[in-house]
Amino acid sequence: MEEVSWKRLHPASIWVNVLPLTWRYLAAFWPLLVIALFGGGMGLGLVDLFLMLGTVGAGAASSLVHYATLRYRVEGGKLEIRKGLLHREFRSIDPERIQNLERVRNPIHKLAGLVEVRLETAGDVKTEGLLSALSEEAASELIGAIDLARRQMVPEEEPQENELLTQGVLELVGYGLSSGKPGLVLVMVLGAIEFGEMLAMRDHQAPSWVSDALQVRADDPLQFAAALLGLVLLAVVISWMGSAFFSLVRHFSFRLVRTQEGLYTEEGLITRRHVEIPTRKVQVVMAFEPLMRRLMGYGTVYVETAGLGVVVGGARRAEAVIPMVERERLGAVCHQVLPLVDENPWSTPLLPPHRNALYRAVVAWLIQWVPMVGLLVFFYWPWGLLGLCILPVGILGAWLDFRFQGWRVEGEAVVSRRGFWKRRTWLMARDKVQSVHLEQGPLMRRYGLGRLHILVADGEVFLPDLAWDRANDLLERLRPLSAEEE
Repeated sequence: MEEVSWKRLHPASIWVNVLPLTWRYLAAFWPLLVIALFGGGMGLGLVDLFLMLGTVGAGAASSLVHYATLRYRVEGGKLEIRKGLLHREFRSIDPERIQNLERVRNPIHKLAGLVEVRLETAGDVKTEGLLSALSEEAASELIGAIDLARRQMVPEEEPQENELLTQGVLELVGYGLSSGKPGLVLVMVLGAIEFGEMLAMRDHQAPSWVSDALQVRADDPLQFAAALLGLVLLAVVISWMGSAFFSLVRHFSFRLVRTQEGLYTEEGLITRRHVEIPTRKVQVVMAFEPLMRRLMGYGTVYVETAGLGVVVGGARRAEAVIPMVERERLGAVCHQVLPLVDENPWSTPLLPPHRNALYRAVVAWLIQWVPMVGLLVFFYWPWGLLGLCILPVGILGAWLDFRFQGWRVEGEAVVSRRGFWKRRTWLMARDKVQSVHLEQGPLMRRYGLGRLHILVADGEVFLPDLAWDRANDLLERLRPLSAEEE
């Protein structure tokens, strides 16, 4: 059999990759750059210039080495990748281990007529970004070769596509409006006011508008409160509008397609993303229904596989997000994503948590917030008394959360639901369970409760608080069988 020749990236990848690689170096060495830019007065101009040019030049050099050394091919049913100049690396990837296959085109890729192919395997994201600049023809050829290798391993029928869902502009705007973070905006506004007051107290060097605002607060507190409320409302509106805009840009023209091999999503206005997820690789499906979105009659579905996905801000992002699903269709969509799970938590009653879980939640809330409210009253008397409103609001939130919690372990399905303001429903196939943990904190011991943590590959689901004996019984039921037991 003739050996398959090695292929390389498109030559334009040299300049396409310069910007992201340079940004990576800037993010890694930003403390040195800050010193170089603002240190001053040290007579180290040449050193500062060397640091700046070295950081920027490192990105260009890395891009050139990346293009010159990276080779790939599909040989013997395996995807093989080799790269490196001084530190050489070779990888052979079984297509069955590929959790997600994604095609991404950002504005630079579109300008060059290229596409990035991202591969995610279970517990390894090192391959992501390696195939960062291929021609559209080469990308299609590579994905076709991987799909062919998969079909040869597991013979299947001819693939049939079935479009499950599309998203219109109004739905995506609604998704963005219900994703805003007005609480964060409120904190930022109040922080800016506090910063302005600190400026005014420091050598009287604050801008005139800060001094005027503080004078208004002293002369007419009601006028100042009205102005502050208007400022907060304006900030919240701007936050919602920005969230709606970015949602529309990210998920524009969203499509969810069910094929014989799994799921396929396509979305994006500026950066067009194509994600392929084999259904057999799906570990957990989570439906997210915050209050505002729930009032609209919608929910959002997150799909997680054993791949590590993309880490943003220290948090792992799901492999696929279905932005807006009508509440009546949530069960059907989740079943399409995870066919092994027949349970529909939106039509089947769930079992409640133990009643003592409410007492534990209320006591935990009071332990956390009573000292903080006491400090508010002590330092900001008498206005700090307003902090007492936090306590009944927290107790109401604990009751609402308890009221709408539920769980079910039946057949092949594990279902867990928590939350009222930000309701989440997890669905998992029992054959995906890798380990089960049972925990009991001091308050749980006091009320005879236990909490089950169910772990899958790179994911976790926990049930509501249950009676200790019942939690132990479930622990035995859900515990994966050893090889001898099987």
